[in-house]
Amino acid sequence: MEFHQPVDARNSGTATPPAGSEPIPAEGLTLQWDSVRLARRRLTILSAYSKNRRARIIPLNSLAHDTLAQLKAKAVGPYVFEKKKGAPYKSFRTSFEKACTTTGLNDITPHVLRHTFCSRLIETGARHTTTQDLGGRRTLKVVQRYAHPNERGKWTL
Repeated sequence: MEFHQPVDARNSGTATPPAGSEPIPAEGLTLQWDSVRLARRRLTILSAYSKNRRARIIPLNSLAHDTLAQLKAKAVGPYVFEKKKGAPYKSFRTSFEKACTTTGLNDITPHVLRHTFCSRLIETGARHTTTQDLGGRRTLKVVQRYAHPNERGKWTL
């Protein structure tokens, strides 16, 4: 699988994201079960926790739905991503780095995954406005900055 390295003046083309970059930690770390609607297969990111300060609804595919259902069955507190006693995590850095090490992925950061997400969505033929909405981007210009489709994907734009 190919991951897209961001080329951005703020981080000089490296895979190390600048401070305050993606994925938006507040969205995941503050997500509570009352914002997840498994029966409707969607979750809501509240405006207070989104990067753009705008609430958005995220549809859940089968994998996300099933994973959240498993987490819900074990939940002891209000947070979706919680420690054993129900307290929220403060960061996902250690877990992310451990997952990358375990799977042999080098030079991958959450920021790189946001670029890959946009690129793959565009490559499947998704409209730029859909990519903007699902990715929580404020403008289409930002979508264009994040998306780096392969040659086949360029023809679907």
